[in-house]
Amino acid sequence: MCTLCMLKDTPVLHLRGSCPGENLDISYMMQFDTMKDGRYEISGLSTTKLIWDGTRWTFVNMVTGDVVAYTDDTRDYPIGTFNWNFEDKKCSDPGENGRKMNLHQACGKEKYACMNGFCIYSKYRCDGNFDCKDFSDEMNCNLVNTSLTPNYNKENPPPIYKFKSLNRIGEDGKTVVNVDFEVLKFIDINEIDSSFSIQFKLTLTWRDPRLVFNFLKSSNSENIIQNETWTPRIDYLNFRRSLSENTKQTFVKKEGTPIRNGLDEVDMKETYSGMENNLIKKNVHQAQFNCFFTSLTNYPFDTEYCMIDMAIAENAYNFTHFQSNKVAFKRVDVSGYNVIDVKITEQILENNKKGVRLIIQLDRDICNILLSTFLPPLLMIIINQISNHFGNEAYFDTIITVNLTCMMVISALYISISSSLPITTTIKMVDIWLLFSLVYPFLVVLINSYMHYLRLMDTETKTETKVFKKNKKIKDYLKQTYEYMKRPLSTKTKMKIANFAALYILPFCGIVFAAVYFYVGFKTFFDKTS
Repeated sequence: MCTLCMLKDTPVLHLRGSCPGENLDISYMMQFDTMKDGRYEISGLSTTKLIWDGTRWTFVNMVTGDVVAYTDDTRDYPIGTFNWNFEDKKCSDPGENGRKMNLHQACGKEKYACMNGFCIYSKYRCDGNFDCKDFSDEMNCNLVNTSLTPNYNKENPPPIYKFKSLNRIGEDGKTVVNVDFEVLKFIDINEIDSSFSIQFKLTLTWRDPRLVFNFLKSSNSENIIQNETWTPRIDYLNFRRSLSENTKQTFVKKEGTPIRNGLDEVDMKETYSGMENNLIKKNVHQAQFNCFFTSLTNYPFDTEYCMIDMAIAENAYNFTHFQSNKVAFKRVDVSGYNVIDVKITEQILENNKKGVRLIIQLDRDICNILLSTFLPPLLMIIINQISNHFGNEAYFDTIITVNLTCMMVISALYISISSSLPITTTIKMVDIWLLFSLVYPFLVVLINSYMHYLRLMDTETKTETKVFKKNKKIKDYLKQTYEYMKRPLSTKTKMKIANFAALYILPFCGIVFAAVYFYVGFKTFFDKTS
């Protein structure tokens, strides 16, 4: 690279790392009209200038003419980082014979001065690519600087700060840890085992005032921290077992204003305060949690709530404040449930511990249950009722066979459904429906058997139809009525009553029961506050 060509384009130079007390100028200008021994003079704006004395470059005081410092490097121009020997030995770097100073282009706010004196954009500093010709842009690229905090220990959380000027510090001075929850997948919901399995992404966001970050990038993937800082550890209070975990690395999100060091340091630095820039940790978990299905007595019209209780681990609990932020999920159907809603709230959890509770609202897939559990018994009840219209003695065996077969089918369905659900202390709504479906054909069998019995009775007692004579006395009329009621009913009358019960009373009671049952069921299903 042509140094002189560069200087003709950008003649203004800055000096970094000068010795305090020597009054060296900070800004210099190439003097293309002043040459000595074949090299142009580099003049400061007020006090010092750089001249070539024929063998070396020297800083000379323009007032007294005294040599302030010199370098033994004999390159054409001392642009970049050189080792300078001062007359005052106090200016030397610790343990060195001289002092390193960088005379570089005037770069501007958004640029970085390479150690060879040329400028690149600051966004290329520590990006993994060599942009400076001397590779200095990829030196000293530690993202996190903890040197400003004495005895920093990554195992310890940030202390409680009594002043409230810091962002992300709660009213009690504790570090605020925000939690975002994203449901990725519902794997299984097991009522028998009282558990549910879920895959989710947990995002924790916090700030650590003890830290300083160097050369942050706009892309989070370039600001990854390799296990260098304290990160919150979460305890899941109703956790059962882990299925898998994919822990993503913690990174810093560039948000604050960069702080650039002064010209008194030889290397240009761009730092960001831990008070202004968020640390973010994302974990993808697949785990199984306890879930107590408390509304199973209303099955299949029940609404269940499964929860995930989270709190900061014990070692950091007293120094942090766990705060819920947002939750994301997609409505899905899993294991006969529809995931209706997922909420995240701050709660007082077990052992009086403050934390965050994720509440998952689960509704039954009521349409499928109605088709698979309620429709078959309903159709059988209709068949049972139709069989009542074949009241002829010749169809008695067929009626009994049809109804008993329906009872056997419903019994098998009852056993199957009962075994698939946890045992509860009270009868479930589905049990009431299935019991009703068993009782209905049983009553049909009972009534038809009674009618069959009446037909076999040869001792039909005929009772004459008595026409009451008009009696002016009410007392005599009531006495006659009582005497008539005491007489036994005829077989024909009993048959009429049984037939009326089979054809009208039984279906009427069935319709009323079904109407009341489904009214109560759907009211329970849609009324989420009940």
